Amino acid sequence: MGREKGILKVNGIPLLERVFSACEEAYVAVSKNTPETRAFCLERGYPVIDTPGKGYVHDVNWIFKNYGEFISISCDIPFIRREDIEEIEKAFCEFSLIGCLSLSKTPKGSGALIFEGKTLVGINTVTAGEERFFEFSNGLLAFNVNTPFDLYLANRIARFLDF
Repeated sequence: MGREKGILKVNGIPLLERVFSACEEAYVAVSKNTPETRAFCLERGYPVIDTPGKGYVHDVNWIFKNYGEFISISCDIPFIRREDIEEIEKAFCEFSLIGCLSLSKTPKGSGALIFEGKTLVGINTVTAGEERFFEFSNGLLAFNVNTPFDLYLANRIARFLDF
């Protein structure tokens, strides 16, 4: 993408700010690999957790080991809402919940990642328990920003929805 995803803007709002505003309480995982994100967070007073920066899975495991169970939200989901967070908070249990959508709720052209017949979204719970799917109701969670075209599409949709 040429820049760290969290600071990319959709409809004038940085992706990280969109996620942070959907949460009542949140920490942002940063590392030596995300200096712009760290600066962005410090400038806005967002609390950060310094991770080893050895990759997503390693850092998630590190956070779990050092801080316990948590909800993980990727910063590249431009259409996340407070209601989405509330859905998974209500379902939070001993299982690690893998956020997903049914294929029928997945918008065509979203560039979604399909696994075991479900569309994966970047919202999960991290626990010591076994993994289970958790299905969200917001079909727009299928959109995430991984390429310049994804960013272009997200901007078009956000302007259309005034989101």
